[in-house]
Amino acid sequence: MFFQLFGLLTTGFFLGIQHSFDADHVAAVSTIATKNKNLRKSAMVGAYWGFGHSLSLLAIGVLVLVFKITLPDIISQYFDVAVGVLLVYLGLAMLRSYYLKKDQSVMPGEANPRHQHIHKSFFIGILHGLAGSAAVMLLVLSSIDSMMDGLLFLLCFGVGTILGMMVSGTIIGYSFLLTQRYKRFGNAYLIIIALISIGIGVHVIRENWVF
Repeated sequence: MFFQLFGLLTTGFFLGIQHSFDADHVAAVSTIATKNKNLRKSAMVGAYWGFGHSLSLLAIGVLVLVFKITLPDIISQYFDVAVGVLLVYLGLAMLRSYYLKKDQSVMPGEANPRHQHIHKSFFIGILHGLAGSAAVMLLVLSSIDSMMDGLLFLLCFGVGTILGMMVSGTIIGYSFLLTQRYKRFGNAYLIIIALISIGIGVHVIRENWVF
């Protein structure tokens, strides 16, 4: 019994880590983490994304455990389209911020208060959690009979997601700092991240368009 529970929780933890590195997740966090010149702040951007994501998945998970119901596929697709639109917006906003900056010594978004970045990351995480990208987690959860085991699985999945996004935010922040040694590389890095976000957003929209 102990080893069975341990295996379930370990699975939840590593599924969470794997899930955190989905392309659309990394793209969204990248557009925010690169607005910081501090690795700790970049890590916190990822962590708060993970908190928001885990919160919405917890709400959906409770519905699965208590009422044995899941969100209809069409609803998940609506949220997926919303995620795609958001990624396109974040990429375009990043490009706009870059090209409209007046002081070339100030990087895009650098003047924004830190808490705005954190709040943005948190709410983006909530939206991602409502989308259908965590289908594997919900599939495993629907097969769990025990309420307590299910909640522990959700907790481990959330912890894995948060840690994974913290690592992602730190890596993105560190690579951003490295590029700042050479202005051209730094500028190119920001543009590439913005274009990747737009490209992934368009792909997500096309894959889930239901209107």
